[in-house]
Amino acid sequence: MADEIEDASRLYWSGKFSDCILKCEEELDSGGNPEDFYELLIQSQLATGLYEDAARTLDFGLIADRSSIRLSWLGHEVCLLTGDTLRATELLIELEENVLYRNWRYRDAANRVVQSRYMMFRREDAKKILDDQLTPATLLAPQDARGWLAVADLAIANNDYAMAADNYRKAIELQPENPEGHMGLANSFRPSDPDAANESLKRALAIDPEHVPALLYLIEDRINSELYEETRVLIERALAVNPHNSDAWSYRAVLANLGNSPQQELDCRKKAFGKWAGNPRVDYLIGKKLSQKYRFAEGARHQRRALTYDPVYFPAKLQLANDLLRLGNDEEGWRMAGEVYRDDGYNAVAYNLVTLGNEMAGYTVLDQDGFIVRMDPHEAKIFGDRVLEILSDAKKLLAEKYQMKVAEPVFVEIFPHQKDFAIRTFGLPGGQGFLGVCFGHVITMNSPSSRATGDTNWESVLWHEFCHVVTLQKTQNKMPRWLSEGISVYEELEANVTWGQVMTPRYRDMILGGELTPVSQLSAAFLSPPSAEHLQFAYFESSLVVRFLIEKHGLTTLHQVLEDLATGMPINEVLGRRTGGIAVLDKEFSDYVLNLANQLASGMDWTKPAPEDLLTIESCKQWNMVHPDNWFGLRGQAALHLREKDWNAAQPLLQRLTELYPAHRAVDNAWQMLAAVARGKEDPDTELAMLQKSAALSATDVAGFRRLLDLLVEHQEWSQVTVIARQLRAVDPMGTIAHERMALAAESAGNYSEAIDPLRTLTEMDPADPAGIFYRYAVALYKTGDRNLARRQLLKCLEHAPRFQAAHQLLRQLTQTPDNEAANYDAGKTSAGKTSAGKTNSLHFVPR
Repeated sequence: MADEIEDASRLYWSGKFSDCILKCEEELDSGGNPEDFYELLIQSQLATGLYEDAARTLDFGLIADRSSIRLSWLGHEVCLLTGDTLRATELLIELEENVLYRNWRYRDAANRVVQSRYMMFRREDAKKILDDQLTPATLLAPQDARGWLAVADLAIANNDYAMAADNYRKAIELQPENPEGHMGLANSFRPSDPDAANESLKRALAIDPEHVPALLYLIEDRINSELYEETRVLIERALAVNPHNSDAWSYRAVLANLGNSPQQELDCRKKAFGKWAGNPRVDYLIGKKLSQKYRFAEGARHQRRALTYDPVYFPAKLQLANDLLRLGNDEEGWRMAGEVYRDDGYNAVAYNLVTLGNEMAGYTVLDQDGFIVRMDPHEAKIFGDRVLEILSDAKKLLAEKYQMKVAEPVFVEIFPHQKDFAIRTFGLPGGQGFLGVCFGHVITMNSPSSRATGDTNWESVLWHEFCHVVTLQKTQNKMPRWLSEGISVYEELEANVTWGQVMTPRYRDMILGGELTPVSQLSAAFLSPPSAEHLQFAYFESSLVVRFLIEKHGLTTLHQVLEDLATGMPINEVLGRRTGGIAVLDKEFSDYVLNLANQLASGMDWTKPAPEDLLTIESCKQWNMVHPDNWFGLRGQAALHLREKDWNAAQPLLQRLTELYPAHRAVDNAWQMLAAVARGKEDPDTELAMLQKSAALSATDVAGFRRLLDLLVEHQEWSQVTVIARQLRAVDPMGTIAHERMALAAESAGNYSEAIDPLRTLTEMDPADPAGIFYRYAVALYKTGDRNLARRQLLKCLEHAPRFQAAHQLLRQLTQTPDNEAANYDAGKTSAGKTSAGKTNSLHFVPR
């Protein structure tokens, strides 16, 4: 009998459902094990949409074995799909009574698996399910794949993807011909390893080319990639297997929504429900996909509908919590996340959100000009004012440029720990490589303290994300990611020549090597890039599309594109309408970018040498004799000379590089290398000039900025000190150097009002010389007329250095009338005092 059920199962696994149905019916007629064959027969009928047939089979099965909890559990699904919700509930009651009063009958592995699935349905404690049912099941029948599959399903339901993958592998070892294990493994890898997920998906489809769960996986992927025609083909394939598949019809409804066809959306949604009018998964799935398209308000409405059918449907409740948080409805969003966690303590997403919400309750809130900014309290004191300043500047410029009024408030949340940013943004840790995300009304960002991707210009990131606020709101979140990213990167560069992305030698290679994505397919470049480098290239290419549209068709055309998108029109239709056809745009843009690539350092020889050609100085010289002005040869030989500290040999090579490619942005550009030459030759004037050239190109060169500041201070070029210190602050606001140099430059120029903010900031940063900082802060406040605050700072100074004579003198003067005070201070301002450590203090301090 085991052989017969195994043969029938193989037919089911391979998608030969009609043959499996016949096989099961034959075995039942000949007296085969009723429970096994009735179960498999019902599963085959459900897989092909024969729901009424499945209901009749269920009746016969329960007549044959009324006490079968396997059939009761399966029957619950059958009754829901046929609209008999009352009987569906009755079957679960019978299942529970059977287990409660006849537990001895259900201690075998197969029945323990059923009990575990029922307990999962009831959202019972995951550890209890594992300990009471699944661990005993796998011990009783280690060769039965069902137990390992159930363990894996429990793990994946609780976001333990590693445990899930381990158990799916065990199931695959036992049943390599069962696509369920391969599909489970694909879902385990999906969040972290798309290549491994795709391999598992291919194995499932190799077993059954029309495996509906695999097709649904592909459908979701194609929707994400905006490959809607492919999506439609895949949906038809799924419906050819099961014409009533609820998920397939739900995805059709999503396509209709994205295609601005509201009546078709309603029709598809109705078919998704079928006879189960209260199926919460329908609206949950539609809403989830819309939210993934950044249509959070629509997504939230669908989740609320799902919860009217089933108020404790946790997937919808958790999705709604995330949607609300992304819409800025924090009070309800955090409350709902707390409700999910209260009722399902093993839900990792809910736990993470609740934990983060508790932590964020202690954040500082800055409220100004329509922005509500939440930050770590210490960081808010250091650069919170600068955050508000950038946001206000961006709002004024970009809202006017894109002809719209930004809906307020806009929420901005800045996280000092990358994991907190990831949890707030994605629900789970991960998301490395993301600096910030905008949802339309809410921006989440990594703080520069997180160092999520090394040295990053946080000011450019904030500008970039606020630009998303403008474009997403203008289009009502109905725009493809590539266009939103393209506009944001474009606007970075428009705001600051060191921000954004520009053509690089690597991008030149990719373009001329045929890796340019047509405009009509750019969404896929973001959603399935082969590497992180290709993703960055997608950002750059998208910004070039925006630049091309503005240069070729004007800013007004870009406004019209955004306005068309707001009506729900598909992006390729919009672009075709506004530019003379999408095929024409693809061709014209390709020509435009090829021209840009060829123009990069057009006098440079870009021929690539073999590795051995640049191995030694001699081989470099040989290469450069044949290939003068070669990018690789000049850099390679110069680097080898620098390694040998042969400054004179390196210098002419680097000078030639700056002549051929003066705008090279990389931190190891020729200007930086020439600065190293000058430093080696003890020529600070030339080093200063070279570092200034490099700083004019860079937004993130922390080491270069710091060295340049030292030289500028030595040369007392105070206006330039301020410029470079601000560049450093945009990368490293939590370091003291930028603030110290800004304060010093302002004091040295006698501009005490400009010194106040950096000095105040330094008092919050645990300075090495607190007495000196408080004293300088007091002087700046005194000079600008704030006597009371100046007095308080002097008292703080004297707490650290009670014998600081200059502080005592200024404090005495502050107790006098303003006229006498000014006269006495001017008379005594050159007097030096001694700190308790015996160090001389004067008005200005050059930092060590």
